[in-house]
Amino acid sequence: MVNQLLTAAMVHVFALAGFLAGIATLWAISRACRAARAGLRWCWRQITQHHSTTIGDLP
Repeated sequence: MVNQLLTAAMVHVFALAGFLAGIATLWAISRACRAARAGLRWCWRQITQHHSTTIGDLP
């Protein structure tokens, strides 16, 4: 009986740990995507600002 309770408790602990690891992974992916999107916006701003400042310099 004690062995069954210990096994059930271990299963629940491992299930909770797996669930929390999954949530942490999704959060990390979300942060990485947000950072990548911010980097792409920065690049786009650099390109458009450079383009808008040099377009009038053309002969």
